[in-house]
Amino acid sequence: MLWPGPSPDPGLVLVLVLIPVLVLVLVLALILVLVLILVLVLVLVLVLVLVLVLVLVLVLVLVLVLVLVLVLPGPGLGPGPSLDPGLVLVLVLVLVLVLVLALILVLALILVLVLILVLVLVLVLVLVLVLVLVLVLVLVLVLVLVLVLVLVLVLA
Repeated sequence: MLWPGPSPDPGLVLVLVLIPVLVLVLVLALILVLVLILVLVLVLVLVLVLVLVLVLVLVLVLVLVLVLVLVLPGPGLGPGPSLDPGLVLVLVLVLVLVLVLALILVLALILVLVLILVLVLVLVLVLVLVLVLVLVLVLVLVLVLVLVLVLVLVLA
């Protein structure tokens, strides 16, 4: 026996023990969800960066191929009388189109990345507010439990 008088109700003792444990488990679960969301966002950012690098490499390879086609001498491919002006125009238009599409794709990826980061920041703020509210609730519950224990000890 911890105190003189009648022994406390086993259900009350069980509730007094279980409430802080359940609140602690809830807080740990919220922290785990937050960490998992941050890891998911980091993976998405890495995938977007890899796609961006791949697009830039593809554009550079296309530019290199077009420059080689326009510069290297050869039958119908180099500078000189055998170079077809229509071919040059088509190659320049394809190069401009590829560069514009790459720029649009890069801007779209940056916009998606910014939106994802904003959503993650909002979610983190909401989770932090929930965590603060849970901690305040835990403090209130602890104070209530202390008052209940004091009343049980005083009335016993």
